[in-house]
Amino acid sequence: MESTRNVRTMVYRYLLTVFALVAAAHGQSCVFPFSYHGGIFESCTSVDADAPWCSTDAVYQGNYVDCDERYCSFPFTYHGMSFDACTTYDDTRPWCSMAPQYDGSDHIYCSAGAAVFNVDPETDKPAGCHFPFELNGVSHTTCTIAGSSDPWCSLDEVYDGDWAWCTEADCHFPFMYNNKTYDSCTTDGSDAAWCSMTPVYEDNWVYCQDSSGSSTGCGGTLTDNQGRVESPNYPNGYPANQDCTWTVPARGGQASVSFGDFSLETSGSFFSTCVFDYVQVTTADGVDSGPQCGTSAPANVTSMSDISIHFVSDSSVNSRGFFFYYGVSGGGPGAEPCGGELTGDS
Repeated sequence: MESTRNVRTMVYRYLLTVFALVAAAHGQSCVFPFSYHGGIFESCTSVDADAPWCSTDAVYQGNYVDCDERYCSFPFTYHGMSFDACTTYDDTRPWCSMAPQYDGSDHIYCSAGAAVFNVDPETDKPAGCHFPFELNGVSHTTCTIAGSSDPWCSLDEVYDGDWAWCTEADCHFPFMYNNKTYDSCTTDGSDAAWCSMTPVYEDNWVYCQDSSGSSTGCGGTLTDNQGRVESPNYPNGYPANQDCTWTVPARGGQASVSFGDFSLETSGSFFSTCVFDYVQVTTADGVDSGPQCGTSAPANVTSMSDISIHFVSDSSVNSRGFFFYYGVSGGGPGAEPCGGELTGDS
């Protein structure tokens, strides 16, 4: 009988120990929501503390723990990038955000051994725009032409020098132009398809591309950092009576153009210039290819000024057409040279 009583006592004490350990473990976890000094908290807080913490009781009774990465919001975005783990971005210690979009306020330093996502701020910048972004104290919810002749955007919440030229992907659909609503790119008012950056057109727009990523319209300003342009209807023969001019703006940097396939109607004589169909490449700093036709493509051009590619076809014989590659390096918003030729009356 005594031995049975002793066994029961041992079991009872063992169960009490287990229950105590469970309770202790439970007491070391955050309880959400919790009440503190009249406030209700759904997540960790830095109120009255230097680091985020949480209560281990529904109503704070002096029991708390410092928060770690378990209480972060994964994934979270910062400077246009998505993080699925702690990061050392902009800090020497691994940290994570308590909100899906980190705004620079509520973050947690991660514990030793936590998974860390390392990024290089110079090479791992996002390719996409960050909206909204702040520039000189002004908030922009779409691409802007501030300091530039072409739409651009910031890659950071507050512009700090990292930017990208805007493309069709940044257009606003639907948009309104001339009291009409467009759900896709339009040629209204232009020889090439374009789209608006704002719900109502406000002179903030870009040219569109076809499904292959090549521009096939008749002329226009090429606003991407690089791309490929094809003559209308390439390679099935360009239409008659074309007069197209494409412009590659240097934007304070260096522009370049190089031709690939090239096939236009020939001049008809070894001694005459290209008087029927031709392409002519010029720059503001003096480069002039002269009219080129047949299979003699213009030479590659690199210039610190804008490059113009002028294509003309007559009313009769045509040929396969052409394509060229273009690129712009350096420069950026506000980097365009001041001055220039005045062409107006004022």
